[in-house]
Amino acid sequence: MRVHKKVHAKVAKMVGNIAGLVAADFTKLAALTASAIEVNNAADVSARTQAITASGAVTAGIQELELANATTAVIAATINDLSDHQGIFSIKYTSTQTTSETVWAKAGTFTSTGADVATLDALGETVIFYVDSAGNASLLANLGTVSFSTAT
Repeated sequence: MRVHKKVHAKVAKMVGNIAGLVAADFTKLAALTASAIEVNNAADVSARTQAITASGAVTAGIQELELANATTAVIAATINDLSDHQGIFSIKYTSTQTTSETVWAKAGTFTSTGADVATLDALGETVIFYVDSAGNASLLANLGTVSFSTAT
């Protein structure tokens, strides 16, 4: 009986706090907005990874890009706007070849020096970034010898 009273008091206190929080912050919550890409990414984890097997465009909103080349052709992947990949973004070389694969960010940069091209050429090489809302990435990890350059 004694435990029941303590639990009841804690639950009553929590409900009171929740009710107060909802009432006080409802207008703030109502003002929140999200783009279709943000909503889709939050709801569907299967849409967060893209494996590229040939040169082409990177799908806006993905968080993990895998360069999965099974031929001797070189992959040249293009990101139209790095800001479409806000948050944690990674690029991984999963190719069975030893070709140099590139990823070019047409808008945004991979490094603080303005590099917009990442070149990967060995199995398992991975780079992990934090991408801000302006499309500028901060390199969190370079697992391998991924190089960065500026498109000419």
